[in-house]
Amino acid sequence: RASGGDLIPVSDNGGVNFWLANTGPVSGTFRTLRHDFGDIAVQADAARDVAQAAAGRPLSPGEVSSQMFALGLGHVRANPGEFLRRVGWRVLALVEDFETGVVCVPEVHMALVPPLAAAPLSFGVLLALFVAAMALGGARRAAAGASGMPMLAVSAMVIVTTLLFFHYSRFRLPLVPLMALGTAAGVDVVARARPGVGRILFAVLLGLGALALSRAPAPHHDDARANGWTQLGESRLRLALAARDEAGLDAAIEAAEAALAVRPGYVKAELLVVRAALPLGRFDLADARLRRIEEHLPDDLPTRIERARLLALPHPDNPHHDAAAARALIGELRLATRDPALWQRLDLIERALPPQAGG
Repeated sequence: RASGGDLIPVSDNGGVNFWLANTGPVSGTFRTLRHDFGDIAVQADAARDVAQAAAGRPLSPGEVSSQMFALGLGHVRANPGEFLRRVGWRVLALVEDFETGVVCVPEVHMALVPPLAAAPLSFGVLLALFVAAMALGGARRAAAGASGMPMLAVSAMVIVTTLLFFHYSRFRLPLVPLMALGTAAGVDVVARARPGVGRILFAVLLGLGALALSRAPAPHHDDARANGWTQLGESRLRLALAARDEAGLDAAIEAAEAALAVRPGYVKAELLVVRAALPLGRFDLADARLRRIEEHLPDDLPTRIERARLLALPHPDNPHHDAAAARALIGELRLATRDPALWQRLDLIERALPPQAGG
């Protein structure tokens, strides 16, 4: 894309993603403790700040990507054991039956509509069929001829990318048709060559082993479910605020609580409760959830913004209203961020404050 006056023919966030994947919390998928890197709208600005601080000078978008890659590579070299643990989790994530998504979260959709769980052929089952087929001799047949090299190239690209960066289910989609072809090749081998009972049992055991491996639990599963429930709640919140629908606000809180049941302390879900509770006039609930976050993350920017909202609301039933404290906090927050969207939110909060005496 064109950014900052430079023409960049490929994605300029490759270095950023490498840094995030190899310096953040150890996981098989994307995880970050920083809200600015978790929000794609401001991720480029956050990456520029980190890269320029390390370089000590202004950087172009391409230079930012290169600097972030260098920082990530330096961390890998300094912590090889940690990197190997990351690779291990990524291997498990690549073959897992669990569907790890960020926008579409099938695990939550299947919980809401149970028949969906029975509809698709899960990745773990396809993997088991593929492994069994390869053991029966399908590997030689699938790789034969001119089509073999492209299949291997696509598979290698997906695997290497996952091991160096992180896993989302959609990243492995190119493997699905290749695995289906490999499975079909195995069926063809059985029909033509009629392998012996021993070979068939060996293939079945390998397939069952692959299926068991795909069902292994991983730390990011709870994160994915919590994120999915929170996204559902955020959608309900937006619709409820637009329609002034109290039942919708309650439904948003219900989704947030489902997220917290899976992942206690999940900050995005706690903040969702706050944002839904305030228009309902449930000020003590909002305060309690803010305190939960502040206990562990006192400098968390989105949490401090919601605290400013609670302090600023001049509702007669709001025991936490404190105009002076709200103004002081808004001033601190303006110094802490350059994000125009956050400044707009602070402007809206400030407008709710009563005029200052003598102003």
